[in-house]
Parts: sequence; structure tokens; C-alpha cells
Amino acid sequence: MSATLSTILIESDALADVSATNGFFPEPSDGLVGYYEMDPSLVSDGKLANLVNPQLPALIVGNPLMEPDGFTFEGTVAYLDSLLHETPYLTYAAVVKPVVASGSALESAVIMGNFGSPGALLFTAPPSAGQSIGSLRMSGFVDNGEGGSTSAQAAINEPTGAMNWMSLFGRIYAAGRDVMNMTTGQRGTFNTSAARILNTANTVRIGANYFGTYTGKLKIARACIYDRSLEDTERLLLHNFWKADVASLNIPI
Repeated sequence: MSATLSTILIESDALADVSATNGFFPEPSDGLVGYYEMDPSLVSDGKLANLVNPQLPALIVGNPLMEPDGFTFEGTVAYLDSLLHETPYLTYAAVVKPVVASGSALESAVIMGNFGSPGALLFTAPPSAGQSIGSLRMSGFVDNGEGGSTSAQAAINEPTGAMNWMSLFGRIYAAGRDVMNMTTGQRGTFNTSAARILNTANTVRIGANYFGTYTGKLKIARACIYDRSLEDTERLLLHNFWKADVASLNIPI
């Protein structure tokens, strides 16, 4: 596998190059098959310092829509989808640094999405005056942590939005694509038990009738791929992993 500072093209055997027991990922019995990481030099604000494993090579996902300072999410998932089409089940997750359309840069964001879908984008802090991300729409609803629901659009665009982060679990399979589960959080602490995290009341469908889109580009800092649909116990395992990641960014959850 050839490598440069900017890109490592994922080859057919690249998934086997990274161990599932690398100190970051939990080790599901047969789930985790890949780990992709942006070069730390491209994440210079320190927000993602704890997310870079110095023991691993900096793998950067290359794709046909690659730009000098980042990668479009749509291009990345399309590239990986075409490259890994023989894999029955895939789940994509990444921590990203958003590049805003105007104004000052937003803080780092957490994004988790399924191959073949634009995915969903939530910021660790809501935009303030002078900040813009272009367009971000989602027709689903998420629990806002206050006993009600709020749209993702409102949660992102309104500084008073309660939603702080969310996780989106998706799968791709022979018959098509869908999303299995989404978990949401809010600023501050959960006001109910931890069971709220994976409670069915907090799920969002994104599929044929529900979708999320945005304009602009994202710098993908890390992604992991699972090779089959996730059962409840594994969703919880993966969720707990990302919960720890969010905590490492000093984001209250």
C-alpha cells in the first residue's frame, strides 16, 4: 500500500491492516473490520487530539471528490460503497471537523452515518452569529432532552438548541439500504436514566421518506466500518465507545 501525507488509497486488503484491538475500538466478535484516521496535521485546533492513535499509521480515506483540505462526505461514502460493495453489511462512523460556508469555523462535530446516505451532522456547539453551514435538513425528529422533540434543523441553527450530538447507525445490504437506529444527547446531563440513550423514543428513521443533506465539506478525522448489521448489544457497545470519544473532547453528555 503506497502512502502520502494527503492520501492513502484503500486497497482490498487494507481493512486487515488495522487491528480491532487497537486501544480505541471495543472488540465485537465479528463486527469491526476497519479503522480510518485523518492525518493529525490536518486537525490543528487540538479538538481531536485524543482521537488520534499514534501507534497507527494515519490512514486517510481518498475518494474521487477529494479536495485539498478535506473530503466531501458524499464522495467518501460513494467511494467506499463502490470499493467495498462486496461486504454485506457496513456501518460508517466518523468524527469530523466541519468547514463552514461563511464566518468563523465551528467547533468539531460528531457524525455517524450509513453508506449510501448523506448522513446526519450535529455540532458539539451550536452556531453563533456569523457562522453558517449552508444547508442542513432532516425530516426526522429527535428527543431534545427536555421531554419533547425538536427537528435537527432547529437544533443546529438555534443557539438555544438542546441537542448536542447524535449517533446514526446504518446498514447496506443486498436488497437496499436503511438506517437501524439513532441515539441522541443534549447539553448537560441526561435528565433521566442511562436507558434513555437507546430508548426507542429517541430513534430517527432516515430512509426512503426521511433524509438529511448539507452543503459544504467535512474533514473526516476517523471512521470505523462494521461488516454486518448491528444487534442491540453491539449498538450499545459502539455507542458507549463514541460516548467516550465525545467525553474526551470535553463535551458534556
